[in-house]
Amino acid sequence: MERRRVGNVCSECGAKIEGNPRFCPQCGKKLVW
Repeated sequence: MERRRVGNVCSECGAKIEGNPRFCPQCGKKLVW
């Protein structure tokens, strides 16, 4: 079972997400869980 919410990657562009930003720093996709 893989359910990672922290240290995630953007589902849109695949960029590594660090911390808990609201938007992907690379493509700007909204990261809301």
